Amino acid sequence: MDININRIQPITTGLAPSTATAQRAQWQDKSATSTQSFGDILKTQLSEKSGLNFSKHAIARISTRGVEVNEELERLQEGVETASNKGLNDALILVNNSAYIVNVPNKTVVTAVANGNLRGSSFTNIDGTVIA
Repeated sequence: MDININRIQPITTGLAPSTATAQRAQWQDKSATSTQSFGDILKTQLSEKSGLNFSKHAIARISTRGVEVNEELERLQEGVETASNKGLNDALILVNNSAYIVNVPNKTVVTAVANGNLRGSSFTNIDGTVIA
């Protein structure tokens, strides 16, 4: 059986080769950026909005304890500024029904506790408290 090469039709996808290549590159770029963890993305978003840093421990506590940081971010910032003006190094910042331990010189939130977990909590190694 002889095959006539002139009769074979190429299979097309409806996309020009350059378009398909460009789309493949875009998909690869998106998959490369999606390797960030939820905690990393949250940390980046919070840092960009507030100018505060969030430790890995704080990010873990925020996500597992259901702390609503976005609603309290401005008051948390004000609390950190107040603590800085008072010369505090490690402060407990109380905002609404949440508590944050902040290393003031580094502007780093070390941990966070939400309303349901505050009862019975004790905070050590702080040198002051700010109610924001």
